[in-house]
Amino acid sequence: MKVKILIDYRTLTPLFFHVYPANVHENMIYPLILELLKRKKMIRFGDAIIMDRGFYAYKNYLIGIRYGIVPLILPIFQV
Repeated sequence: MKVKILIDYRTLTPLFFHVYPANVHENMIYPLILELLKRKKMIRFGDAIIMDRGFYAYKNYLIGIRYGIVPLILPIFQV
């Protein structure tokens, strides 16, 4: 199992968490997470969401724009 946690940038308080199977890649659950956040009214137009490289996919940038957010998915490469 894996857990994704949403933390408020200013207060560092956990806002949301989602448990999902370990054999599902992060870029596949990105639309699900955004839909859950929208349904709970936790994201607004113009919000920025910072995620790690597991969510890095071109389609995820387009999905984020459709929800009106700025997706900052950082493809950090190790040397």
